[in-house]
Amino acid sequence: MRSILFFAAAVVAVVLATLALHAPGPRGADIPARDFSAGRAMADIRAIAPRPHPIGSADIARVRAYLVSRMTALGLSPELRPGQGTFALPKRRLFVAGAVTNIVGILPGTDRSLPAILLMAHYDSVPNSPGAADDTASVAAALEIVANLKAAGPWLRDVMVLFTDGEEAGLLGSDAFFGGDPLAKRVGLVLNMETRGGSGRTVMFETSEQAGNLISIYGRTVARPSANSLTAFVYHHMPNGTDLTNALKRGYTGLNFAYLGDELDYHTAHATAENIDPGSVQHMGESVLALVSGLAGTREFAGGKRDFVYSDVLGLGFVAYPVLGGWLLIAISAGLIGFVAIRWKLAGALQAGDVLRGAGLFLCVAIGTGAGLGIVGWLMLGFTDMQMKYALLTRFELVLGGYASLATGLALAVVAGFLAVRALGRDARPEGLWCGGLLLLLAVSAALQVFAPTTAFMAAWPLLMAALAASVAVVFFAGQGERALIAATLIGALGAAQAAEWAGQIFIALGVNVPALLTAQALTIAILLWPSIVALLRTTRPWIAPAAFVCLGGVAILYVRFAPADAAHPYLTEAFYAAGPGLQDFNRIADLPRLDDWSRAALTADGGEPQRDELAPFLPTEVWTAVAKPASGSLPKIAVEGTEMKDGRREVTLRLTPMRGGRELRLFVRPTVDLDEVALNGKPVPEGMKAGNWFGFGYAAPPEGGVTLSFSAKPQGRIEVKLAEVADGWPAGAAVPPKPVSLMPWRYSDVTVGLSDFSTAW
Repeated sequence: MRSILFFAAAVVAVVLATLALHAPGPRGADIPARDFSAGRAMADIRAIAPRPHPIGSADIARVRAYLVSRMTALGLSPELRPGQGTFALPKRRLFVAGAVTNIVGILPGTDRSLPAILLMAHYDSVPNSPGAADDTASVAAALEIVANLKAAGPWLRDVMVLFTDGEEAGLLGSDAFFGGDPLAKRVGLVLNMETRGGSGRTVMFETSEQAGNLISIYGRTVARPSANSLTAFVYHHMPNGTDLTNALKRGYTGLNFAYLGDELDYHTAHATAENIDPGSVQHMGESVLALVSGLAGTREFAGGKRDFVYSDVLGLGFVAYPVLGGWLLIAISAGLIGFVAIRWKLAGALQAGDVLRGAGLFLCVAIGTGAGLGIVGWLMLGFTDMQMKYALLTRFELVLGGYASLATGLALAVVAGFLAVRALGRDARPEGLWCGGLLLLLAVSAALQVFAPTTAFMAAWPLLMAALAASVAVVFFAGQGERALIAATLIGALGAAQAAEWAGQIFIALGVNVPALLTAQALTIAILLWPSIVALLRTTRPWIAPAAFVCLGGVAILYVRFAPADAAHPYLTEAFYAAGPGLQDFNRIADLPRLDDWSRAALTADGGEPQRDELAPFLPTEVWTAVAKPASGSLPKIAVEGTEMKDGRREVTLRLTPMRGGRELRLFVRPTVDLDEVALNGKPVPEGMKAGNWFGFGYAAPPEGGVTLSFSAKPQGRIEVKLAEVADGWPAGAAVPPKPVSLMPWRYSDVTVGLSDFSTAW
């Protein structure tokens, strides 16, 4: 019994955590209209996302017309809200603008004077992706939520629906809406829906600063919650952004929702309706519907305490409390540890030296596990480019990948613990070693409570469960070795399940890149399951457990690393046509580290031999190029539209005109003098342009007449300009071999890029 106790506890933890991470089953189209149905939402996903529809493409007009029709049928009286949005990365010397067409509809409430609840999702996709996941699933969920609300209404507040354009090009639609649309003034709360993959539970992963009440309402209304304040803390410190970013920086209150599983379906051709998990759509819709239903009938919902600690409990419940509540949990845990230590001391099972060795032992566990997972990530899963990353993602499914890594981490923790026991605790009592681990976790909890209080629960909750396990064993089963061991292990297994759920969330978000992030969870699980680990180490064959876990994780990781591609697990490919900058310059190009058979055939179709070359400043690294046959079509135009002296400075305006009906213009400018008052199509660039540096611009969905770039400078100077126009499809007459089902196009694949050079002096 002692030999299988650790295995049983690990299985219980993994099963409970897996259930907590998986989305619920979808509901069919035949359920009542007031209830969310993934079956009904999937019909919209199939209609919207049979093919890519990026901003400025021909297909996005079809999607726009479909949404207007659906919103009209729902009684939302939709309006097309054209505008111009911008996005800036000053440190990277990049500025993007675009002409957007947002779609807004309103489900009227009975009190139109109250601020509205805004449901937001974006209806554009990235190029070469149908976008069924990002973000058609959210658009479809919003349509179904409105239908549910209408069937269950009327409601006190207006519910406004905003489908933004150009999110993928730089959050352009939301910038245009929150930065200047008069309808934005009617918004009191923003609920944004996103996806980063094709499956998984919907996580509420970001909040505005004043969201304490909203977090509490979320916990009360959502039946199957999935959220924790660590996710919000980490996301706040990351450079990522969604449409909600533009709302939050303008002071709006809001929450952000997304599901994250199966990253293969994120920004790839694999993101089709057939590959989306309807259960994830169900969880997205029912979670947001429950929250809106809980808010649309109230007069007050905004505000609240700035910092709240919160987390779901295995996806079944939700706990939220003020930051100071963390100190109460730590104090209770410290009290339990002190009580248990006194009982152990009186029983002669605790020595100060053993406690110190225990702290060192678990530090060794953490170091060994972190180093081991780091080696696993470097040798087995490490990737150096996107081509290799997506090759891994084709096989890295949630359970197989996440729990294989966690199993490997547990195995390494057991191995490290075994070695540490041999080195530090050969003659020590297990109670003293466990006490050392508990005190180590207590110190970590206190440190997090001081420096990052909204994340301290990640250590404080397992600490409380471990201290409770020790207390139950001491109080209720004193002198009953077998029963005490079983009781402590059962309580520890519940805590380990919660830690494993957190580990799964961390792995889905970041663990493929850095598996060593699971070290902290492996350490807490080792402390929680310490009684069963001790029992295992005392068996005649203690190496069986780590060997089994290493084999499980190793086989899964080897499969992920080396399995071939197929239709269900395709790899990335890319090839496109470039004309210019000279009239005689025609090339087939692939921005890939390694050419696959299709991309090589696409590049050599005109007889050219692929070689590595530079396409700077458009692409930052060397690319594969091969000489191509000339294709018809004009290159984008650059011309000086106006120049005049004003207040001792030269004001210059350039006009950039697409000539192929392209969906995007990309412009790079290098001046010999500093440029000030820079504006792209009238939109001011936040910072000027310094002499001698390339500065990048982008304009999505350019009009036929083109866009302008204006600036002021010293009376004498010169600029060098490079312009690219991106148009979908290969040029007429350019032969391309059929693409095998084991490959999927991405980024610039299957487009024509027209390149022009220009310079002017004044």
